[in-house]
Amino acid sequence: MIPGKYYFSMDGRDDRYVGYFGNFGYTYAKKYDFTGSIRLDKTNLFGGSQESPNLPQWSLGAGWNITEEKFAKDIKFLDYLKLRVSYGWNGKIDKTAAPYLYGYPWTDKVTLLPYSAIQSAPNPSLTWEKTQTYNIGVDYAFLKNSISGTINVYRKNSDDCLVQLAVNGTYGFQNNRGTFNGGRLENTGLEFNINANIVNNKNFKWQTMFMYSTNKNMARGITKVSDNTSAYTTMAFYYRKPDRPLSYLAAVEFAGYDEVGLPKFIYDGEVTKVTDIANASTLIMDKLFKFVGQKDPKHFGSWTNRFIYKNFELSLGLYYKFGHKVIGDYPPTNLFTSSGFLQPTKMYTFLPELMLHSWKSEADAATAEMYNLNNKITNSSHTQLMDLIMSYGTQNVYNAGSIRVKNISLSYSVPKKALSKINLKDLRIVIEARNLGTIVKFAPFDPDNPPYSSSTYGALMFVTRNRPEFSAGLKIGLF
Repeated sequence: MIPGKYYFSMDGRDDRYVGYFGNFGYTYAKKYDFTGSIRLDKTNLFGGSQESPNLPQWSLGAGWNITEEKFAKDIKFLDYLKLRVSYGWNGKIDKTAAPYLYGYPWTDKVTLLPYSAIQSAPNPSLTWEKTQTYNIGVDYAFLKNSISGTINVYRKNSDDCLVQLAVNGTYGFQNNRGTFNGGRLENTGLEFNINANIVNNKNFKWQTMFMYSTNKNMARGITKVSDNTSAYTTMAFYYRKPDRPLSYLAAVEFAGYDEVGLPKFIYDGEVTKVTDIANASTLIMDKLFKFVGQKDPKHFGSWTNRFIYKNFELSLGLYYKFGHKVIGDYPPTNLFTSSGFLQPTKMYTFLPELMLHSWKSEADAATAEMYNLNNKITNSSHTQLMDLIMSYGTQNVYNAGSIRVKNISLSYSVPKKALSKINLKDLRIVIEARNLGTIVKFAPFDPDNPPYSSSTYGALMFVTRNRPEFSAGLKIGLF
């Protein structure tokens, strides 16, 4: 590149794939099922080594229809019972890395000359992310199919996952990290569902469907590539931590307020004041943060009930999630102080409750929800720490478990006899409401829609709003 000249660029890429596959299935004596599949995929997205583009994917499965056995014929209440097992390998393509050299143009602040920082070096060993899956399942039906469902237990071990690893700073990689097939991910889980016809009369029917899932995941084989506060907070979804869940949540252990109303915290096992830290950048993050849970639910599922009375049908769907955490509302103070954007005294507009319950005297030490607004802070490190502690302190971590109304619908089907007079096959009137909010929660707000008080702050936190929806419809069936 020549200084002072103008440049333009064009880019594009052709991704090529080729695959060969085959399947087979065999059933013996209506009791035993055997299945299998195999495929070989190739693509130009991976490295130049001979092995990298090739991935043989295969799976084997077996099933035992127990209800076809003689001993099961005598079990009167049993309608169907089948045991399933499977094992296999499959692969995934992640385009966040490439076998080519990628650089980003910069301008040196001293010489004012252009240069490029390596973002992705050519990796001849770049290959598939591979997943090994074990599965055991049961399908069942009892009492003339009044109760039926499935149970599945699985384990998924993913190898060669693309992760960012710390590299030697002299290699020229941006931020001294590179993307390699070096990570492992372990997933174990249980899923089951049950469908039941509780009441099945001519004029009234009650059907229920319950689903439950649980999952535990853990990242392995990775190293920390960044040791700053954002890697533990707003950018934690990007910077995975070794031997932690993918959606881990870290927080600073809050230790109350000091004698002038500024927050205290635990650092390296010791109670520390904000004003004890001259330079926040010297803090060691592992001594500042502690693991407090995960953002994704450990247990989740749904429960749907249908009630049918003559021509009326009422459906109620609930969705539940438990075993995870969420950060509460607390816009950072620098949003109110930097560049004169807003003054702290105007926080009342955004957080009147916090301002009302802020620290005013030592008598408020146990009840204050906010630091002393009248204590002027001039050290930027102290301001940053207050931001961090009040936003990502343990006092602001809540149980995110909830049960919410997914949908309610009411419909009426016009009798066939009346429709025959107007030459219609079906006529159904439906009214429905969706996303009606929580009926059980443990946080003082809706954990799926935290009420971040500033729209700017909400945008930075990737907040989405799941608002209620209402609809009415008319379904017509013609002959």
